[in-house]
Amino acid sequence: MTLIMGHEKELTIEELQEVLNEELQETQRNVSPSEQEEDERGPMPTSPIKDLLKKGEAVRAMVLEWHSYQADVSRVGDLYNDNAINYFRKILKKREKQSTLDMFFNAP
Repeated sequence: MTLIMGHEKELTIEELQEVLNEELQETQRNVSPSEQEEDERGPMPTSPIKDLLKKGEAVRAMVLEWHSYQADVSRVGDLYNDNAINYFRKILKKREKQSTLDMFFNAP
C-alpha cells in the first residue's frame, strides 16, 4: 500500500514518523506567532469556532442577497474573511489535521 504519492514502496514506521515530523514542522512554520491559539485563557474550544464559521457564512449569504451594494459588501466581506475569519479557520484546520494524525499513529 502506497501512502505517499511518488513512493513505489511501502514506507516503514520510521519513514512515516519522519514524514509526520516534517508535516508538523511545516504546519508550525505556516502559523505565525499571532496565529498561535494559546493565550492566558488557554485554547479556544473547537465548538465555538465551528459555530462562528457557520454563522459567518449565513450572515454573509444574507447580506449578499439583500444588500443593495453587493459589490461593495462583497469586497468588505472578503477583507473581513481574509483578516479575521481565516485566523479561526487555520486553528480549526490545524486541529483537524492533528486529530487525523493522532488517530493514524495511535491506532492499535
